[in-house]
Amino acid sequence: VQNIKLAEVLAIGTNDRVRMPRQPLSGERRKAVEKIVRDALAARPELPAF
Repeated sequence: VQNIKLAEVLAIGTNDRVRMPRQPLSGERRKAVEKIVRDALAARPELPAF
């Protein structure tokens, strides 16, 4: 859940709040997920306009 919330933050600008007992990602785990998502967004193909 935390990974998905962080991906939403980076992709569409939402927040990464999660319900207790979960906690937002932090530290090295957060950095790793941010890198994965940013790399994926950078490699995202251009879609034709309809």
